Amino acid sequence: MLLRAFAKHVVLALVTCIALPLVGLEILFAGPELGTDIPQGASINVAGAISGPCGAYGHHDVFSPEFGRGALDEALQILGYRRAPSPRKAALVLMTSGQQVEWGAFNAQCQRVNVLPGHMPLTDKAQLALTMRHQQLGTTVAIPQTFVLSTPTDCQKMQRIPSSRGLWVVKQSSQKDDHEMYVDTLGNIQARYDCDGEAASNEDSVIVVQTYIMQPLLLDGRKSEIRVYLMIANTEPWVVLYHTGYWRLNRKTYKVGDFSNRDIHISKTAESTEQTSWNNTRVNAYLNNEGRPKDWVHNTLEPSIEQCLTVLFHAFRPRLQAKAGSFVLLGADFMVDEELRMFLIDVQFAPGLGNAGVRQSLMVPMLKEMLEIQSEIRERLHRGQSLTTLHTRKQWKTLFTEVL
Repeated sequence: MLLRAFAKHVVLALVTCIALPLVGLEILFAGPELGTDIPQGASINVAGAISGPCGAYGHHDVFSPEFGRGALDEALQILGYRRAPSPRKAALVLMTSGQQVEWGAFNAQCQRVNVLPGHMPLTDKAQLALTMRHQQLGTTVAIPQTFVLSTPTDCQKMQRIPSSRGLWVVKQSSQKDDHEMYVDTLGNIQARYDCDGEAASNEDSVIVVQTYIMQPLLLDGRKSEIRVYLMIANTEPWVVLYHTGYWRLNRKTYKVGDFSNRDIHISKTAESTEQTSWNNTRVNAYLNNEGRPKDWVHNTLEPSIEQCLTVLFHAFRPRLQAKAGSFVLLGADFMVDEELRMFLIDVQFAPGLGNAGVRQSLMVPMLKEMLEIQSEIRERLHRGQSLTTLHTRKQWKTLFTEVL
């Protein structure tokens, strides 16, 4: 019965993807006894102390090497967190990219850490493309045609394409920002990367070449990307949530040509402002005024993104390593073309959260709720309670909750 229900859920997700044309924080929560539920509307105290074996931990302490900067730190300060000098006794441990967790010293019952081993097949651009191809996900989650140049067969296929065929985007597989991404003609790319294995990779990354979407959906005359957030909120049991995020508009009006001008052709997260960051409600109203299908964003795009993220999670879940006490925040980027076809561009680990342009309107409230959810999960697990209902979850939407 459970297998049939799960299969029905996955089939529904696949069909939906195909269908889209391509505070009182100082008040300690004195809740019920262990095993009983936290009542809806209760104040989940981030800074509260938990009795028993976790009593020695500073539950209002966070270990974060970059504490004091960015939207995440604003959210931490609003919730009353203070900086801890060491991760060993902090309830919340926020590691930066590349840092390693001392799992032997980590107390999964009392601490939460934003590290999920095994995420690379999902967040590395080359591994994402190759894994999706291997699992034949391209028919359910559309991505632009992609070649991984460190793979000989991919590089050779790219070289055999007529050099006059359009424009392509060149990026590094492990690239976490857009500084080294650029648009070029296929002929120039073929001349630069001759498949000898040297120019196509280095010790840190490999080169990924992806078709450039020549007819993007324009908002106010500008090209845009959608950044949504995926939170693997817990792994034992699995709890996966997502946030609709925002649309990043490029700084300058779109035109075919002048492809060296990154302000026209590359969406830059770090340079987003309130004027170039639109939420789904604003985009939906804009498209309604443009005569597009009524409420297309809410009725078609949002459910399709949700279901496609569900497909991705279940496809990559076997490669993710469940670690008690761990969670991770990922950023998934989508594009929509003029025909309202949606494409997954990539998934990023440690997505940029320091952007001042959208900080107050989106980032701080979103991250504050993420931290409240993590606090509630910690308390529920400590009390032996189910995670099927999270009362602190408001703007975040549930993708999947594992029932043990």
